[in-house]
Amino acid sequence: MDTLDQVNIEFDLVDVRPAQREIEWLLELDLGGKYAERVESGLFDIGEGLDLVVELGRHQSIKLTQGDSLSSLSVIMIVEDESALFNYPFDVYSIEFEIKSLIVDTTVEPYEMMTVDTGMILYEGELGWETHAELSAVYDEDNSTTGIKFFMEIHRSTSVKFFSMFIVILMWAISLFVFVLALNYCLSRSDEISYDVPALAVGLLFALPFVRDVQPNVPVVGATIDVFGFFWNVALVAGAAVIVLAALATRVQRNTIRQYEEAEAAGALQAQQGADGSVASAGSFKQHQQPKASAVVPVVVGPGGWTANRQPA
Repeated sequence: MDTLDQVNIEFDLVDVRPAQREIEWLLELDLGGKYAERVESGLFDIGEGLDLVVELGRHQSIKLTQGDSLSSLSVIMIVEDESALFNYPFDVYSIEFEIKSLIVDTTVEPYEMMTVDTGMILYEGELGWETHAELSAVYDEDNSTTGIKFFMEIHRSTSVKFFSMFIVILMWAISLFVFVLALNYCLSRSDEISYDVPALAVGLLFALPFVRDVQPNVPVVGATIDVFGFFWNVALVAGAAVIVLAALATRVQRNTIRQYEEAEAAGALQAQQGADGSVASAGSFKQHQQPKASAVVPVVVGPGGWTANRQPA
């Protein structure tokens, strides 16, 4: 039976899905040795009735029969959570499995299987993640190599951790600033009606979820960053919005009452001034209607008892 000199397997890390505890690989098989020339067409063919089986741990395997395509294959595997997604962005995952290549001769009964050497090429370049891989040989009882033991630890990159912590600190700074600003607005003795602080508090209340979601691959609400940050940030901003709106309503009501009282006082003063003006006009009219005093005409009595009226000068 012809044998393969070596089976090279390229592992390209395509995606990490911590919510589903899955990782996706893109696998490509490359046959080396004396059978390499027979697969240049892109089809698997190492001989009549000879199949290739690549075992990837206990639960997954790849089988190629004569005429199958050697194109890339997508493989999804389950990972173990060393540190759960709840601890984002400090969650850590790991995966461990053995890789073994077997040639199966299907022309005989029962099938004969033969272990062949396996090589591995690993590409770890998944954006936002850092990996640490370890490879070790697996030996059988005869101290012969039967495969490769593969172990990989996956965690968030330093840039993701830094940016996530920056967002958490930023939300704390903004929420505390708005809360202090709201307290200053409420404790101020000014009656000026201003909508700047209320608008800022209410607007930020709806903006915080979007600021949180800026973090790379952030899980749904409920992670550690929410327990120690987001929940309290929303509570502070919501409290600030409530007390600011209450203070604004009080100022509006107070100004309305003051304007009403000022208008009422101005109306009473105007009525009083009108009444005083009417009394003064009536008195002036009576003064002009009084009759003029008649002139006194002196009477002169002359001798003999005659009289004569003297006209006043």
